[in-house]
Amino acid sequence: MSVTALQLGVRFLFNTFRCKKKTKPLLDEWVELNDEILDKSKEACNWLVHGVSQ
Repeated sequence: MSVTALQLGVRFLFNTFRCKKKTKPLLDEWVELNDEILDKSKEACNWLVHGVSQ
């Protein structure tokens, strides 16, 4: 489940990377959530390293 949550979070961040300033606080929350997932799941870390690098 951690990997799926991270995949959704990363896709969201990549799709909204070029956003307006008023959505920046929302993006900050998504970054924090993804960071928490990465801190708690080695499997999610592995996906990030291998999945994004392809």
